[in-house]
Amino acid sequence: MKKTVGRVIFWFSCGAILYPSIEVLWRGHSHYSMALCGGLCAVLLLYLNGLWPVLARPVRALLGACLICLVEFLFGVVFNLFFSMAVWDYSALRYNLMGQICLRYFLLWLGFSWLLTWLFDRVWGEESIGAKIFAAAE
Repeated sequence: MKKTVGRVIFWFSCGAILYPSIEVLWRGHSHYSMALCGGLCAVLLLYLNGLWPVLARPVRALLGACLICLVEFLFGVVFNLFFSMAVWDYSALRYNLMGQICLRYFLLWLGFSWLLTWLFDRVWGEESIGAKIFAAAE
């Protein structure tokens, strides 16, 4: 069990560092909520790839991008709309949903999800990611 918790904390930390770092590189600033969002996305993507390792990589990448956008939408509703923190606003971009997510960034997350799916496949190969990551410590 300790091993599983440690792995989840590791991947959460990776996402919590990478997600806001991408934002800083992309738009010059970020917000603490993006670290929480990134950590959650990383753990959920890892779980998604472990849950359905037999699905083709493009399908897992598409599901991953949908998952990232869902989490981003929920964070946007909470931080931007409910708490009025104005962390981001995509309402000026075409094909947005309530100004919280948009098609442009969905496509970017699709590419990022593809890379992560490829990485998970390279690291664990034919073995079940779920068995490697979420199995109880022996």
